[in-house]
Amino acid sequence: MPLSHEDSLRLNILRTQRPDVIRINEANLQLNALTAKGEAFIQLHPNCNDETYLKMVREILSLHALGSNKGYPIYLKRWTRMEQQRDVEKSAKLLLLGEPEAVIAVVYTPDISLEIAKYAWWAEQTTEVARCLLAQAQVKNTELAKTLMDFLIEFLPFETDALAIVNSIRLISQPSDDNADLRQKLWQQAQRKRSYYVGFLHNSPQDLPLSLPAHPDYNYFKQRSETLPDNPYLQHWIALLSPVGQAWLHTVQQAMEKPKEQDVVVALFNAINAYHAKLHPHIDRDLSRGIRDLDRLLHQSEQWYQQPQQLGETWMACLNHCDEHHAQQAQALLFLLQLGENSLNPILSQTDAVGSVLRKRLQPLFSVIVQHMQAFSK
Repeated sequence: MPLSHEDSLRLNILRTQRPDVIRINEANLQLNALTAKGEAFIQLHPNCNDETYLKMVREILSLHALGSNKGYPIYLKRWTRMEQQRDVEKSAKLLLLGEPEAVIAVVYTPDISLEIAKYAWWAEQTTEVARCLLAQAQVKNTELAKTLMDFLIEFLPFETDALAIVNSIRLISQPSDDNADLRQKLWQQAQRKRSYYVGFLHNSPQDLPLSLPAHPDYNYFKQRSETLPDNPYLQHWIALLSPVGQAWLHTVQQAMEKPKEQDVVVALFNAINAYHAKLHPHIDRDLSRGIRDLDRLLHQSEQWYQQPQQLGETWMACLNHCDEHHAQQAQALLFLLQLGENSLNPILSQTDAVGSVLRKRLQPLFSVIVQHMQAFSK
């Protein structure tokens, strides 16, 4: 069954105006488009079931934009969100399909232009689109970025997906002079919503809105670092003892209190892993990438401490600058370096628990992690 004569004629006229982006309001059966002359709209007049009619409209739009009436494969949602669409020129054409899932494909495309980003936001204003666009380098520090952040902030109290909350906080808590008040407000709210801490840890681990004094051993190690200025282990050790490192350790421990969702815990451990990433090239990656249950983590850190030659001369030189009073910190550092999502696999692979049951399963691992972190925060 063809489209109504009136709609078919208007769609053909719209095509001649070379629209930049098209969206369809399914509730009102209205098609809107942005053209060089401004915004245009077409009130659709279905001559059959609404769903069937909208499908035919999108087939016509697809034929005009892509030369095929097959449209966008909306059933491939996972593919859409894996940055498989890398043709920026084709991405712009996807904005002419009037299909929300096609817009998602566009915003996941790396290196889209600011212009395409603006069109995508006009076409589909959702939290997922806002987060994807804020992650684009071309969007940062623009008026569009401010609009997107305001949208996420307004919607944040109504967000129900825990991982989405973490990602929203990660994007809207970026350190800047204009953002200081907002970051402080979100930080205060994190005392009640601890998943917020995870967003901060992903976004600004070196610039958390928390001021703590340095560890008493900080000056001791700073003096000894003058003879080993380029030793990565010693520098990282000192960083943990510094005011910035103390804030990071405190925030991680706060984030580990009363976790409710597995996705947030995984995001937290990925943030911990990223914090230590500069030391990963210096340790055996086969060991650190494999599944690491608690016993293996403890065994490996003890073995590296007892047999420092396994990690090479750099680690041995670092240990030579430490006395026996710092043995606990040395083993704690080696333990923390191994933490990551793989540390959770032995636990989370055996359960889909949430809330108090999840906390009970994680408690043995978390208590040991806190114990090792306290070696740097006493």
